Amino acid sequence: MLSICIPAYTYVDYTAEAARSILMQDVDVELVVVEDFDLLPPNHSERSRIGEVRELLNSDPRVQWISANTRRSIQKNWNFTVSQATRKNVKVMGADDRLRPAGIKALLTFLKSEPDIQFLGHLGTIIDDQGQVVRRMSPYVANRETVYINPDESVRLKLQQIARFREPACNVFTKNVWDQVGGYSEQFRFCFDVHFNTRVMASVRSALISEEWCELRRHQGSDGAKLPADLALDELEQLVKFSLGLIKGGATAQDRHHGEAMMAYRVIELALARCDGSVSQALHFICKHRARISLSPTVLSKVVQTLYRRLRKGDVQKTVATPKALHRLK
Repeated sequence: MLSICIPAYTYVDYTAEAARSILMQDVDVELVVVEDFDLLPPNHSERSRIGEVRELLNSDPRVQWISANTRRSIQKNWNFTVSQATRKNVKVMGADDRLRPAGIKALLTFLKSEPDIQFLGHLGTIIDDQGQVVRRMSPYVANRETVYINPDESVRLKLQQIARFREPACNVFTKNVWDQVGGYSEQFRFCFDVHFNTRVMASVRSALISEEWCELRRHQGSDGAKLPADLALDELEQLVKFSLGLIKGGATAQDRHHGEAMMAYRVIELALARCDGSVSQALHFICKHRARISLSPTVLSKVVQTLYRRLRKGDVQKTVATPKALHRLK
């Protein structure tokens, strides 16, 4: 019923953690791991542990392990990994993420009870580089454990940041719908996974579940943390326009307002995350991209309050150092 896919790249230790978090659970799943460990430099600190991790993967019949030994774009790597899955439903995990104890069993129970759902999102716990809890995600909709979404309303809910579907490790989709939309597109680099989610949920019935079934790691070595902020903003702006174009009957003024709010949030978030703890650099970045920020006081107030809460919990990568510094940005 479920294939869990890990396009591991060169994360040796993280891959072992991710795999153990799955294999320790007594459930019938397929684990597909595609790794490029042999591409690590000869003197890399994790190279000596490659054999140990491969032995772990070889020790369980539920694992399908492939040593790719080749460099692909991240989209091609994810598509190749998903193409190896043999089960109806697929979950893609980063090698630096983990599944929580009993999380797979709860997920399988839901999939069995809702066979017509082709795309679902659940919550996760944010952890740091050492695996310590940073914060817990808030429910998708207050006082409701599960929300069902039809294609016609999905994009609007996405723009409102309700149907966010979180990071890839919080998503499950059918392999059939992955094939129907053409997998992960190389049109985007920073937000290719969000682009995939948007295309999928605009075409099938989806569900949002306010239960924490995975752990998502925040660290500076992650792929997203390395990408330039200008690239991210360019792509996010394109993604908002793409999303507005998917709304049947045409986007309304309110839809465009929600798109502006999403961009305002991302501009400020990226300023904090990419400016090496410098308030002046963050302010310079925001001023540089001020044309992309809605001037609505309501929008900006909500955005800053959200980021302030995240900063206090340490959940903004490479950010300004203290809550006091963020007050200066206000």
